[in-house]
Amino acid sequence: MRCLTPLSETTPGDPSVRRLDSRLALLTSADPVPGEGQVLIRVRAAGVNRADVAQARGHYAPPSGAPVSLGLECSGTVIATGPGATRWQVGDAVCALVTGGACADLCLAQESHVLPLPLTSLDPAADPRFTPGFSPLSDEDVLETRVPRELAPHVLAATLVEAAATAWLNLVEVGGFSRDPAENQGRSVLVQGGTGSVGTIAIQVARALGCRVLATAGSPERAVACVSLGAHAALDRHDELAPFIATHTDGRGVDLVLDVTGAGSLGPNLNALAQGGTLVVIGLLGGGVGEIDLRRLLMRNLTVRGTTLRSRTSARRAEVCDALETWVWPLVRRGLVRPVLAEVAPLEDAARIHESMRAGGRIGSRVLLP
Repeated sequence: MRCLTPLSETTPGDPSVRRLDSRLALLTSADPVPGEGQVLIRVRAAGVNRADVAQARGHYAPPSGAPVSLGLECSGTVIATGPGATRWQVGDAVCALVTGGACADLCLAQESHVLPLPLTSLDPAADPRFTPGFSPLSDEDVLETRVPRELAPHVLAATLVEAAATAWLNLVEVGGFSRDPAENQGRSVLVQGGTGSVGTIAIQVARALGCRVLATAGSPERAVACVSLGAHAALDRHDELAPFIATHTDGRGVDLVLDVTGAGSLGPNLNALAQGGTLVVIGLLGGGVGEIDLRRLLMRNLTVRGTTLRSRTSARRAEVCDALETWVWPLVRRGLVRPVLAEVAPLEDAARIHESMRAGGRIGSRVLLP
């Protein structure tokens, strides 16, 4: 099989290595065999995440025991099961959350980290629309990206697993929002980076949970896109945050900030929080070292949390997958959460897709097709 691997993890001159650019390679290796509690998936589509880009550039080491090959989410068909794996059968269409190895022809996954596809067809009832240009895989999207109709549900699933898991984990299990929308009335969240793969899903999940959703994005046009996705209001991140937050929370501040920028927004994020609010840092696009005014934390009883999904225990990741299937997949089927597709490309074009993600020109998620 072929798997997408940082070039630094390969051996120079190895004939099984196909170099894609100065950082990425396709490595051909023996097909994996599922172990205890595992399934082997023939990958139909694999999502691309910022962790993949950072790892390929040597800025992010995978957790101990994780594959060095790239890819944290995929969808496809089960082709083999290991001892003790009983939920899934050969031929089942599934998607999976993994710690690496998804950008490949074949991918091993723990059975407890495997889910059914959220949608299995693109009929009108299952494919509701909102603002043109920000729908999931509509007819126009399928034609434009040349995705075969039968593959479209897999492409959609591959945009969802990691982003939805990250959004749910940090909004509900870390951020403290209730699963019951009625209990979240009057509570608010600021999504920093609302047009990225996580941000687009976090906006919609928070809105479905009954929260007041504010967002930032990298341009006025991208801020409009956040509103199209369900944000009550959105701001160009180059504009001043404080008056925006004051205007849209009646001066109170937000209960939760979900942030991908890190040090670059640390001060404004803390200032945006209401009494007792929480800042959850899930990315470091703006740097990893910053200063905190501890007086503000004490006076306003603020909390700062940093979270990653990839380093969680297998059992904890299984709990998140259970929550996705129980709580988020019904939102997808009802059209309340709609993946946003930025680009679809063959696995061989991974270097271009990584560069496109770094440039940040397109809204939503990117998918590779083996």
